[in-house]
Amino acid sequence: MFFGFWLAASDVDPREAERIVWDVIVVGAGMGGGTLGYSLARSGRRVLFVEKGRSTLPGVPGVIRSAMPELAEPLAGRSAETYYDALARAGRSTDEIEDISGRFARRFVPFVGSGTGGSSAIYGMVCERFFQRDFTPRQNFRDVGASTVPDAWPVTYDEMRPWYAAAEKLLGVRGQSDPLRPEAAEVGLPAAPPFSAHNQPL
Repeated sequence: MFFGFWLAASDVDPREAERIVWDVIVVGAGMGGGTLGYSLARSGRRVLFVEKGRSTLPGVPGVIRSAMPELAEPLAGRSAETYYDALARAGRSTDEIEDISGRFARRFVPFVGSGTGGSSAIYGMVCERFFQRDFTPRQNFRDVGASTVPDAWPVTYDEMRPWYAAAEKLLGVRGQSDPLRPEAAEVGLPAAPPFSAHNQPL
């Protein structure tokens, strides 16, 4: 279990965390929890992040960054212990799940995050708004039958618009507006810089 506090350079000892009076405790340091906790901390709140897995922040010894652990340490696959250790140091989950969709059940480790950043740290640096039509999901199905798909979300695209813009600014989203999404034309994103080895995400 990883305990971290706002702008911490290292993990917080669980005993130390118990003695501090926190304004907010965020469970899950993925994109949603991380963004919320960051914004609250910037407003002056004392924020504790609690995340399953290990810290994968820069400077933590043994962390595998910017590479899949299977490629960074190919010899780790020689045993389950070293393989799972490499997954954890790369911010990947080591929990097995059981797939019962086939004729025979099988267990595997899913490609999901566990640690600082959650799955957002491993999913390819894509950050897109939902389409405006996604907010009224039933229109996308010819026959929903007895499905629990709602007629509409409890919020509208227009209500989410300023929050999308704030999140995109905070996360440094850049690039061109999607020509297939006229509702997002007002984004005004800065263009992405030319591709080079010097500006690759970490």
